[in-house]
Amino acid sequence: MRKKIRTLLLFSFFLSFAVLVGGGLFWANLRFSRQQPAGVDFVTIWRSAQNFMFDGVTPYGDWTPLEVQEIVYGRMARADENPLRLTLPLYDLALFFPLAWVQEYHVARAVWMIVLQVAGAAALSFSLSLSRWKTPWYLLALLHLFAFFWLPSLLSVYDGSS
Repeated sequence: MRKKIRTLLLFSFFLSFAVLVGGGLFWANLRFSRQQPAGVDFVTIWRSAQNFMFDGVTPYGDWTPLEVQEIVYGRMARADENPLRLTLPLYDLALFFPLAWVQEYHVARAVWMIVLQVAGAAALSFSLSLSRWKTPWYLLALLHLFAFFWLPSLLSVYDGSS
């Protein structure tokens, strides 16, 4: 009986911790997304998925890039600017269909940033488990911090690039 109570308390602690960290991460990413209007890679894919799912518009036509250019530039792109066309194959676009249900761009971008951050931590943990590298917990924490704040990781999250 004591073991069940201890397990239940431990589970509820970790669940509460995960909800608090996830909520804090979402709040921070949402504030960042509203203050830094970047994420050009993400907005192209997100808007293409929305147009394909709800309007039946091909993501490779002319309509979707015009909408994305309006979001990013506030106007049509000039000849020397990126035309912001979708370059992913359609089966990769299916990964973004759940985010297409989110109507507000900043909320969808905040959720995508969380997905990228969790995926980066999971990739590092998976790589370490594959290598069977045993290290003290504080070095593991430092390695995760380094991987999270490394410039390519930050740029990937900033731009929304997978």
